[in-house]
Amino acid sequence: MYNTPKVVICDSGLSENLLKKAHSIDIGCGINDENGHGSALTEIILKYGMSPDVTSIKILDRNCQTTLEFLYNALEKCTKINADIICLALSLDSEANIPELHDVIEYLHKQGKIIVSSLHNRAERSYPAIYSEVIGVRNTCFHDEEYPFFNIYSDIQCSFSAKPVIYGSLNENYSWITGSSLATGILVSHISSLFTTQGKYSFDNLCKILSTQSTDDITMLSEQSARLNSLHDSNTEDFRQLSEQLQDYGFKDNKPLYDQTNDLNIIIYVIKQFLTNRQLAQKSAPICTDDLRSFSALYHYMTKEEENEKV
Repeated sequence: MYNTPKVVICDSGLSENLLKKAHSIDIGCGINDENGHGSALTEIILKYGMSPDVTSIKILDRNCQTTLEFLYNALEKCTKINADIICLALSLDSEANIPELHDVIEYLHKQGKIIVSSLHNRAERSYPAIYSEVIGVRNTCFHDEEYPFFNIYSDIQCSFSAKPVIYGSLNENYSWITGSSLATGILVSHISSLFTTQGKYSFDNLCKILSTQSTDDITMLSEQSARLNSLHDSNTEDFRQLSEQLQDYGFKDNKPLYDQTNDLNIIIYVIKQFLTNRQLAQKSAPICTDDLRSFSALYHYMTKEEENEKV
């Protein structure tokens, strides 16, 4: 067993419970999670990364949005602290390279810190994932194309399928983490485990190691994370079963729901009604635009039941 890896998660902060299990650094955004995204990532990494030493830097607000300034400041902070792996389960909306951002990432790379970042869920290229000093991650759960698990020569080196995770979010609400964010958390867990059992690798050597592996090396971790559930009430098993059932429902014409309707309120209503009918939540589940791919499965499941009831 080698030294415990130090993982920095730049995301939406930590829940009250996780503040007892991980460190936090306030760069002007506070430390408390108002969305649940950062807490879900942290739970996955703590549980499946062989208990690394985790530090959270909050940069995402309650809507999972931030500014370039906060992202830059968080990365600048990472240059001054002890860190082995930096988790960036986020992407920029801008398609243009931002030299100042690249400069700080390049400096972190020279320091030997491994940066893992998620590809935008609806793009083939996004920053900072496509920087050569970053390991980019794609979740192929909703892709028809086949990708190798790890391709050193690709802009987005790592690709694998990770099923959506439904979890107990903040204030007794329920939410989902899915897409490339989830895949990024799983890969960070995998790298943390490698560092724990085999010692720390340089960026180039880590990429070589990952390129010799396959989805089989991470599938078990992905399947375990799909059952991640921090709930401690009678609804836990209902949620697990629901989470598994939803994998069987796809999209109409292979298009995500947000491409088929301009009325987000319809989607929100259906989700709330679906959850309320099954008494799975006492309050409305928080909804994030990036999660609509997963929630569209709920929509089709709901509409199918309504059609059956009319017959």
